[in-house]
Amino acid sequence: MTTETLEYVMSRALLKELLKKKLINEEEFKEIDRLNKNIFNK
Repeated sequence: MTTETLEYVMSRALLKELLKKKLINEEEFKEIDRLNKNIFNK
């Protein structure tokens, strides 16, 4: 089980909404999510 910060979980939820509304594409989602994971889950 991984421990993720609240900030990371919230940023991921927002990214999923942007993806659902087609404001970002799948590749952008993956890249931003990867960066967020490195920033928030230190």
